[in-house]
Amino acid sequence: MTGKASFLGKGRGAMVILTVILAGILLYQFGYVAVEKNFKALKNKTQVAERRLEKNLSLIRQAESVREKYRPLLADYQQKNSTEEVMSDLLSDIQEVSNRMGVPITDLKPSKVRQEGAFNHYSVSLAVEGDLKGIMHFIYLLQNPPYEFFVDDLHLRREYSKSKELRCQIVFKKIFIP
Repeated sequence: MTGKASFLGKGRGAMVILTVILAGILLYQFGYVAVEKNFKALKNKTQVAERRLEKNLSLIRQAESVREKYRPLLADYQQKNSTEEVMSDLLSDIQEVSNRMGVPITDLKPSKVRQEGAFNHYSVSLAVEGDLKGIMHFIYLLQNPPYEFFVDDLHLRREYSKSKELRCQIVFKKIFIP
């Protein structure tokens, strides 16, 4: 026997061909198919991550627009001075409005500043005397700009049964961001 047929023989040639085909199938199944499956899974994960990233970027853009919209309001409630200076300014504001309105303050007591979360709560307890219209106008002025106090507590009572004079106990509150 001469040539290629004699080198491999009839049985060995078929065996080699069968082994090459089987190795090709195994390489295809465990190599290419597995890599393709992993590639598809990674592609899906990438698409999910890209959608999540796009959603997060959209939220960040919205947050920035909201932050810009409310920046002036935030500046109004930003505490710019020390606690003592802020309390002093609040007391001055109350006394200024009282003097302008002619509503005498008979008692004025600042409360200790209460820190709650990211906010400082300032409150001032005071007693004023006057007629109902004057007291209500005094409260109105302090609740609106530029003062913007909150009324935390309010008690009205008549001092004398036949008098138009009222005594009003008020607790004003204002909140700042330190």
